[in-house]
Amino acid sequence: MKMYKDTYQKWLEKAAEYKQELENIANDDAEIKDRFVSDLEFGTAGLRGKMGAGTNRLNIYTVRKATAGLAEFIMAKGESAMKRGVAICYDSRNNSKAFAEECANVLSAHHINVHIYDDIRPTPQCSFTIRHLAAIAGIMITASHNPKEYNGYKCYWEDGGQMSTTVAESLAKIIEKIDEFDIKMPTEAEKQEFTHIVGNDVDEAYLEAVLAQSLRKGGNLAITYTPLYGTGNIPVRAVLSRNGFNNITLVDEQIEPNGNFPTAPYPNPEKDACWEEAIKTVENANSDICIATDPDGDRVGVMARDKEGILRHFTGNEIGIMLTEYVLSHKKLPPNPAMISTIVSSRLTKKIAAAHNVAYFDVYTGFKNIAEKELELEQNGSHNFAMGWEESIGYIVGTYARDKDAVVASLLICEMAQECKDNGKTLWDYLDEVHYKYGMRNEVTIDIVREGLEGAAEIKGIMEGFRKEAPTVIGGVNVISVTDYSKVQNPANVISFELESGSEICVRPSGTEPKIKFYFSAVSREELERLKGILCL
Repeated sequence: MKMYKDTYQKWLEKAAEYKQELENIANDDAEIKDRFVSDLEFGTAGLRGKMGAGTNRLNIYTVRKATAGLAEFIMAKGESAMKRGVAICYDSRNNSKAFAEECANVLSAHHINVHIYDDIRPTPQCSFTIRHLAAIAGIMITASHNPKEYNGYKCYWEDGGQMSTTVAESLAKIIEKIDEFDIKMPTEAEKQEFTHIVGNDVDEAYLEAVLAQSLRKGGNLAITYTPLYGTGNIPVRAVLSRNGFNNITLVDEQIEPNGNFPTAPYPNPEKDACWEEAIKTVENANSDICIATDPDGDRVGVMARDKEGILRHFTGNEIGIMLTEYVLSHKKLPPNPAMISTIVSSRLTKKIAAAHNVAYFDVYTGFKNIAEKELELEQNGSHNFAMGWEESIGYIVGTYARDKDAVVASLLICEMAQECKDNGKTLWDYLDEVHYKYGMRNEVTIDIVREGLEGAAEIKGIMEGFRKEAPTVIGGVNVISVTDYSKVQNPANVISFELESGSEICVRPSGTEPKIKFYFSAVSREELERLKGILCL
């Protein structure tokens, strides 16, 4: 019998909570193999996968296993680290609260203090809470904007950023050795002693930290807002209201938390499909702008009317360059200010930063890399962080948290739109001004989804193909340089192409979803369409 079948049998015998689910797949070898041929990999983003029984799924046993590893890692740091404890937050997804409670139980059993909220909170508030309470680590139960079948386990370290590669690799080695069916669970006395509910004072401190980033008061801007059934509802509405934005219409169908996401099966504000209900509300309310935050409240998408009154959707890059210009133009910047973005985000950002005498740093994709760079700058004392963002609609201003925050981004986007309205302009006019001032780039990201083991193999084959025989011409334009980031000092699975025209293309597999991503930054709309047609058939 193959090894994955042995593992299946072990689970059938020991995972009583999933016995029926496991019996239902007894005659489906492909499904058994998919669930048990490997473990859900613990990486720098923690764990993320479909929920269900199996070592390659997120369930109470894989959550306990990861947390037991984290407990051992913290215990090795000594009693002080154990007392500082772990902050735990969770979003509105199915099983998120149950998984968070499993984390709390395992940590309590190891006599590590737990700081857990009594209800859903956005991902950036987890980062804030670690810093505010001086916790040694944090856990956020979320799968961000994935479909309802998914959940995840994000792990943070004491600076409030996601774990560095070095820390995550060390932790992963500990987790590998743990038997998911042999994990210490707490007595009631241990639960009482080591589990602490985070109070409303921390909520208030978080809101005040967000409002401290405000650059002007609100006004009569007509806003439609949807949290897409997630965690943004309370904090986003609170900061907007406190700052003077009172003309807010809610997308009623999507306000209450619901992990099934009934009207937005793929609750990602980057995608047009999740905006259908919001657009209806905008048109009925005649709003100027619509904002949508994803279920865990770390990403924000924006639609706004142009001068003809037509509602149009901004890309993450377009929001990013507008926010960069707005924040750097209005904010009282610290000495030696710096901003950080990613190699796949808009190439205009560096130009805007330079115009405001702000140092610019490029990092690999993923907000953990932005947080790592911020920590490095803090530790070496060279620069003071002002803001950071990435093209996948994630933005942060200020140092109160070290992850992207849709709450502060929503506030600043509405402030920016209010300033435009006060001056008789739209956000689209402001984008034109930014392009006129710094130059035009036609930038878009294309995702190609490939599910399952076969899909993973196909994505791997695409990357290997580019490495073995990189194209010399793309869309009729000569390639003048190819950078394979897997071969540099700090490697990453990314390949970039610089074209003779000045256009650039980056290709990378997603680290959290079954897809390969193509990032285009083209010198003209015509060239963009030609490049997309060649590479994304």
